[in-house]
Amino acid sequence: MRLNHDLFHLHSTLPGLVTLNPRCSNKLVFTVFNVFFRYSLRFILGAFVMVSTTVYAKETTTVSIGQLSPQETLWIGNRIFQNECASKPEYLTYWGNGEDFPSFGIGHFIWYPTGVAQTFDETFPEMVNYVNHYQKAPFFLQQLEPFNAPWQSKKQFDQAWSSMELKALRDWLLDTQAYQAEFIVQRFQKRFAKALLQPYRVNKQEYYTKLVGRLAETKQGRFALIDYVNFKGFGSQQENYQGQGWGLFSVLDAMQIKDEQFDSISTDTLLSEFVLSAKSRLALRARLAPPERDETRWLAGWFKRLEGYLEN
Repeated sequence: MRLNHDLFHLHSTLPGLVTLNPRCSNKLVFTVFNVFFRYSLRFILGAFVMVSTTVYAKETTTVSIGQLSPQETLWIGNRIFQNECASKPEYLTYWGNGEDFPSFGIGHFIWYPTGVAQTFDETFPEMVNYVNHYQKAPFFLQQLEPFNAPWQSKKQFDQAWSSMELKALRDWLLDTQAYQAEFIVQRFQKRFAKALLQPYRVNKQEYYTKLVGRLAETKQGRFALIDYVNFKGFGSQQENYQGQGWGLFSVLDAMQIKDEQFDSISTDTLLSEFVLSAKSRLALRARLAPPERDETRWLAGWFKRLEGYLEN
């Protein structure tokens, strides 16, 4: 099923829908009616079933980023593809200098080789499992057991870059951009609830739910939350340098919004404060990183990405 091709084709009839640079194809198997039926049904069900996007805090405080429309989901996917891959298909399979792992897809989902310590949250296997329900993954992925990256070094990966396996993987990743965007949005919605319920966050649940709820009132705010989590994660007790984290919750903590400010502060100001806080945490991360990683070289790009959250 190539529903994503129909969604890309559909943009010509929907004002404001952003093109996701699809590979040329005339194999469209769904009509416009089919596309709208699938997403309309999902939207209606989402309005009734908010369990996956709702978090109950100490006094049944709730927060949700809401059920996003297909257009907004595609827009978010396009923006993330631009941020991670410069919207270029060749960067859908990538192993960065100084990294111990490759990254794949529009969200540069991490995939660890066998035996590599998992310092950061691995997301590629989860993404493949999700997208595979809609469009089967390349055969070589389906045959892997255990499901670990089959390249042990960047050198080995670079030598295999033009192999049939990586070509097939790039084609699949290019074809399934819409499903990857769905995965990113749904993963945020589900993982936020789980992350909020960690014991070391219980005392600040109300603060987090209020702050995320306010940020999620605008399209730009929703994108900032979702992209930042895809970019740097929620944060965990393992993801830190010298005890200092950089995930979403560390950014929210550093904002230090007082109770009386939640009703008076504008969403634009709140988003600006979020960007400033994220810059501060990432600058601290770069300073505390192991010298051999030289993370200061990435700061300019990280900051540019954060400043993009303020663009309308």
